Amino acid sequence: MITIPDYNVVLINTPYSSEYIRYSTNLTYQEHLGLAYLASFIKKSNFNVEIFDCNIQNYSLKDILALMKEKKPDFIGLTATSHSIKNAIRFSRKFKSYNSHLCIGGHHASFAAKEILNESNFDIVVYGEGEITIVELLKALNNDRKLDMVNGIYYKENAIKKNPPRDNINDLDSLPFPDRSIPEYCRDNDIQVIINIISSRGCPYNCSFCDIARFYRLGGKPWRARSAENFIDELEVITTRFPNFYIQFSDDNFVGYNRDKSRIYTIANEILNRGIQVKFDIRCRADSFIIDEDDNLLELLKESGLNSILLGIDGGCDSTLELFNKGITEKKNLNMINYLRSKDIVLQMGYIMFHPYLTIFSLKKQLDFFIKSKQTLYSQMTNRLEIYPGIDLIDDLERAGFLVDQDHKNIYPYKYMDENVKIVAENLTKIQAKMDKFDGLIQHLELIEPDMKNLSKINDLKDIIHKIYREKNEIVNVYYDLFNFSILLVKKGWKSKKFTEYTNSCIQILEEKYKSINNLINKVKIFFNKSRGIHLL
Repeated sequence: MITIPDYNVVLINTPYSSEYIRYSTNLTYQEHLGLAYLASFIKKSNFNVEIFDCNIQNYSLKDILALMKEKKPDFIGLTATSHSIKNAIRFSRKFKSYNSHLCIGGHHASFAAKEILNESNFDIVVYGEGEITIVELLKALNNDRKLDMVNGIYYKENAIKKNPPRDNINDLDSLPFPDRSIPEYCRDNDIQVIINIISSRGCPYNCSFCDIARFYRLGGKPWRARSAENFIDELEVITTRFPNFYIQFSDDNFVGYNRDKSRIYTIANEILNRGIQVKFDIRCRADSFIIDEDDNLLELLKESGLNSILLGIDGGCDSTLELFNKGITEKKNLNMINYLRSKDIVLQMGYIMFHPYLTIFSLKKQLDFFIKSKQTLYSQMTNRLEIYPGIDLIDDLERAGFLVDQDHKNIYPYKYMDENVKIVAENLTKIQAKMDKFDGLIQHLELIEPDMKNLSKINDLKDIIHKIYREKNEIVNVYYDLFNFSILLVKKGWKSKKFTEYTNSCIQILEEKYKSINNLINKVKIFFNKSRGIHLL
């Protein structure tokens, strides 16, 4: 029998499928925290384990297949999102097994387990939280035991079998800190990466387009938190091991239930008390904070290192918010946006512009809110509703007759109620890749805006920095103009030639602004003798 130290495990973050490759070419990579947690838990149980992140380490599907054939691990565990599930299935079909057990997990696989096992060469699907399940699974496989006693899995044994769900880990402090071999790889190879850390798991809300709460309900409570002390202990380790790396508090909902924010106060105070120098982002809902009542908390978070908030706005008119089961109104969303901006907090926003229920009139309302709330990214302005296995909205789409494809791998399996909305959506998203570099510049300028505001106090830089942000705003106005032009054009009768001509003129202006901003940034760099430690573009 193989001894545990000789039983080799490989965990793989699957490369994005070609049609979604732009998702892996953003400004900065992010480590996969789920695999990092699995790896540390597996190591604690004395198995050998390696992580390969295909998107960060630039492994194509062909590359990772060749690497696995060379390594011949005993167990290969893949994780895949809805943007990489096609490649995960391709991997399973092409991999020539050398007695390796092939397993997949994650949100997508949890809700499409039977379909995946039917159309692939995976042996096992882990559904729900994976730490305890994967270790029990490895021990069973290592000792040639039957899998019927391992909770939290689907597996093939003549037919597809499903075992009972695995209970969630309620005491998150009991988990070892995540394995950080991928950030180490990035540090050693001079690759920019955002390091993720969570103070909680899940979300207590039930947005109809999201699978997070439903995923965690597979095993119990939809939201659980670590103690503030345990979280800060890990943060301290990260900032010591990886100085100057950007940190993201990547909780699905950092605030959680918004009634009691004592945990958030403790986290911010503990960062300050320990003297941890860190900049971080958080994610939350528009109703996570309370206007005026949370003034002190927001100031404390900023003092402790809060750089920006990713705010789940998700829709710009009440009918869309109701469809998405947000439990909030357009007016309340806008009030919160204005409130947070009044506190000089950089905002990024989750926003779904297109969905099947829109008319061209309600699409214009969606755009008007986008402009009113001063959102800036083309990728957000043209974001289409994505359909993932397990979301509540699937049933609504089916009842309305909008669901035209049952394939779990298709994230746009619907038709639009209004053909004009479809035309605008398809044409604006078709040119999205051309806008990526402008979005990247905008996103970076927004993240460094607090630092740039401080630099603008220097007389020699004041006019340069003000011009940088004027030019940035002009890029955003070009985005708005292009969208408004598309709505007007489709109302009159769509003409592809006119759209192409207008798009080309817009891109020409964007290129000029992009060049101008980079020239201005170079002037700032020259002033500081090539930055002198200030990290700009």
